[in-house]
Amino acid sequence: ASAFFEPACVLFRTWLACIFAPGFIALPLKVPPLGAVEVVAFFGLLLAGFATSTATNAAVATALAPRNCDDDGCATTAA
Repeated sequence: ASAFFEPACVLFRTWLACIFAPGFIALPLKVPPLGAVEVVAFFGLLLAGFATSTATNAAVATALAPRNCDDDGCATTAA
């Protein structure tokens, strides 16, 4: 399988720096300095998104988890 992907990997290794370098070099010239409020808001948004994503994934996993039902009721099986 690795022989199949070898030409693509060689191409990416050769040209990836050429594709991304101009944007990375110009980025510090285009981004204005951020104040403390913007930095705190950005990290707050990241934290809120992480918490929401984790809670949603936990709810979906709990809803889709197999259940073991018998006369005593249903209990989540531990795998």
